[in-house]
Amino acid sequence: MHVLTGVTLGARAALWAVQAGIFKKNGLDVDVIAAASGAAGLAAVVGGSAQVIYLNTITLIEAVNKGVGLVAIAPGSEYLTDKPYAVAFARKDSPIQSGRDLTGKTIASGALKDINAIAMLGWIDASGGDAKTVRVIEVPNASLMATLDESRVDAICLLPPFQTQALGSGKYRVIGKPYDAIAKRFSVASWVTTTDWAAKNPDAARRFAAAMRESSIYCNANLEKTIGPVAEFTKVDPAVALRGPGTNDPPYLDPSDVQPVVEASVRYGLIAKSFDAATMLSPVVRRPGR
Repeated sequence: MHVLTGVTLGARAALWAVQAGIFKKNGLDVDVIAAASGAAGLAAVVGGSAQVIYLNTITLIEAVNKGVGLVAIAPGSEYLTDKPYAVAFARKDSPIQSGRDLTGKTIASGALKDINAIAMLGWIDASGGDAKTVRVIEVPNASLMATLDESRVDAICLLPPFQTQALGSGKYRVIGKPYDAIAKRFSVASWVTTTDWAAKNPDAARRFAAAMRESSIYCNANLEKTIGPVAEFTKVDPAVALRGPGTNDPPYLDPSDVQPVVEASVRYGLIAKSFDAATMLSPVVRRPGR
């Protein structure tokens, strides 16, 4: 199986499953390959040259809403409010203290309607501000801190490893947890295949899910032991990765983990109307009995 992913710390469980022989134990020959881009990786899976891709939940929702037949067969990273995967920053000398203070201000995100942008807008509204007055500009994730340094924007939301770099720089202040505006817990990403492949290869899908479940449980309990493969894959210093909040890879994925992202996507104009998140989840990814 060819499994694609962006260069992200979220690939840890899959990379560990390769190194530790967990895929092989489950009868699968898997290689994990860095995708040139999310769009290119998704095109490869839809076209059949790869079988599985690590896909953020917003992109999955948008693709399914457009009629692309996709289904999650293993959980990816999960956001937890007590282990925030993403936090909002302002400059240390900025008067911005909360989402409410961003009314009429400018924020930046990797894409105009990615999960960071949607979460920031939701957090602004939830804090008593008015997201409709906020300007969002598109900036590559690696350049977000520079836009803050140059005062081009008033706040940004950062994920690891950029979050760790920002905290260590002494130049910025944490002003909130914008992902909480979506939910205190929700799915940030998952391992996805086409509905056609899942239907034609149910045993392989089941074994992939089982291997990822075993790897995720081990990785969550053994961060220091399992950081090596993903640090090498992402070219991130293991020490930097260990200083961050890390990722939590749940063993199962249920509709309640995804539905809040669907609703936020409707609220902030990514899709026109809501749908049942269960339609995007293969039975192999769901908790037994649910």
